[in-house]
Amino acid sequence: MIKLSVVIVNYNVNYFLAHCLRSVEKAIVGLPVEVFVVDNNSTDNSVETVKKHFNWVKLIENKQNTGFSKANNQAMEIAKGDYLLLLNPDTVVAEDCFAKCIQFMDSHSDAGGMGALMVDGKGEFLPESKRGLPTPKVAFFKIFGLSALFKQSETFGRYHLTFLDKYSENEIDVLSGAFMLMRKAALDRCGLLDESFFMYGEDIDLSYRIQQAGYKNYYNPDIKIIHYKGESTKKGSLNYVFVFYNAMLIFAKKHFSGGAAKLYSLVINFAIYLRASLAIFSRISSKVYLPLLDFTLASLSLVVVKTIYTANTGITVPKDIFLAALFSFGLLHLITSFLVGCYDRPIVPKRSFYAFVLVAILVLGIYALIPETYRFSRAIVSFSLVLSYVAQLLLRFGLARVFKSFKIAFDGIKKIAIVGTIENCTKAKQLLEQNGSNTDEYIFIAPTRNELNQHTTFYTACCDQMEEIYSFFVVYETILCPESNNYGSTIDYMLTYRESGTKFKIMPIDEDFIIGSDSIDTNGTAYNNENTYLIESKDSQRKKRLFDFFFGAILLVLYPLLFPFYQHKMALLFNSIEVIFGRKSWIGFIPGDSNLVGLPKLKKSVLHAVFTFEKMGKNERASNIHYARFYGVGIDISMVLTNFWRLDTRR
Repeated sequence: MIKLSVVIVNYNVNYFLAHCLRSVEKAIVGLPVEVFVVDNNSTDNSVETVKKHFNWVKLIENKQNTGFSKANNQAMEIAKGDYLLLLNPDTVVAEDCFAKCIQFMDSHSDAGGMGALMVDGKGEFLPESKRGLPTPKVAFFKIFGLSALFKQSETFGRYHLTFLDKYSENEIDVLSGAFMLMRKAALDRCGLLDESFFMYGEDIDLSYRIQQAGYKNYYNPDIKIIHYKGESTKKGSLNYVFVFYNAMLIFAKKHFSGGAAKLYSLVINFAIYLRASLAIFSRISSKVYLPLLDFTLASLSLVVVKTIYTANTGITVPKDIFLAALFSFGLLHLITSFLVGCYDRPIVPKRSFYAFVLVAILVLGIYALIPETYRFSRAIVSFSLVLSYVAQLLLRFGLARVFKSFKIAFDGIKKIAIVGTIENCTKAKQLLEQNGSNTDEYIFIAPTRNELNQHTTFYTACCDQMEEIYSFFVVYETILCPESNNYGSTIDYMLTYRESGTKFKIMPIDEDFIIGSDSIDTNGTAYNNENTYLIESKDSQRKKRLFDFFFGAILLVLYPLLFPFYQHKMALLFNSIEVIFGRKSWIGFIPGDSNLVGLPKLKKSVLHAVFTFEKMGKNERASNIHYARFYGVGIDISMVLTNFWRLDTRR
């Protein structure tokens, strides 16, 4: 007799699905459970992965994307379990998850549905683990931010039931479709998912109908899962805003009538445009806020220095000349900061110094070339440069102090902590290096102190020292690869150290990939054995060639001014000419047979990838792989500018 039927609907999340099924495989041991995977016409080899590695799964292959509701219904209609669990493919469950599910439903005869405590890829609690019914009033409070301001209020905090303790069992209204456990007897009364909902809203609708059928919905925090929120639905898009809120309109038309339905429709339509606008603003501001602050600080530095200079000397600067200088100064500061990587994460303070040097060269060079009538005191320029550099550094340290996610790495290297046995840690390190991870500094965290001395790497520690490690080091990522993949302890680990600001990723046992996702606005990361190189694309090749040509042309024009500063003057000239005619490229791979195996063919270069990835010098092949996999013309620009005085390198 089947006690529990698990239904997973998949669409193009191959690695997340494999990870999910590995955890499910451990959770079904010794239990009367059947597992369905309904694939909605994925194109990423998901079906092949299930057939090859998970032949115990009951696979349903759809030839088109039928939507979330219809795909789930396909499996639920033939499921034999007393209880049915809808589970997202971008989730990970603990070993005792299903046993606890069955135990809970057996002991709560009034339960029609049950939800779990969900954490995201950073270990943060997901508020949609428990939700109230989105009535017009509740939706209004949510849309206008009152629910966020008054979380402990039973009146304003009903959308996510924030006034309820997240670690206490409670009765709730709405279950999350990511983990939705239901009694089959309740579904026989109220029906399956409404297929008029293509995606989103169907969980709210079914939760409401379960209650109308006389059953209760519960939130059970004793069951914890990881939900890499957004991987199966890509919630970081404007399309999500429209699809989600339109689903709310369908819900309102179905369950509300009269004035309530009209009010709900009005509120939701307003919300669509409000949230769409906020989504656009959020996505833009997250990219430009730091450059805009730098531009503002650079301009203010010039204003402050000029004001102090005028007050002390009585010498004024013509307004039109100063305004032109003000804009140009801020713009040059912004451009050079971008080109040398001041906005790459984690933040590397020495890049601000590179930007300062380049701005100084450009500004003082321009100052020397412009007519004397347009010049003002060189002291104003010089002190403004220094002040803007200091302001940029103070800004970054201030942001790092306030926001834990704003990481600063003084050596420019992303330190990675790997938690697990020697064998698993070594495998994880190899996967990272194979995928061009730009670090050679790993912190190995052994489960027992007996294994510490067997590591010969940068730093070793034991699991009971994690608090000190996260306090002392800037750990950009933490790779969790515990023995036998104890997913329960992995989830507890993420909850314990979520305040560290690290990004968590997991390496499933017996798998050749590392996976994780820390934001609903970005795709998940999968380090694997499949090498794909951005540098091979036609677009990358075109941009690389255009940069080579135009930068070479600029150097030829500026050669009369630059050649006194170079040791190999003719080498600089010949390098520029050869790059312009396509015989060389400014940036390329580090040569050597072992360094180039399996990599795309590139032209002979003036500089090598190692010049930027200096800390990877011990692993030149890793430098080449990183350059090929994550290529963008910005990398070439940054390399050339940060190694400007090496452009006369002879090869």
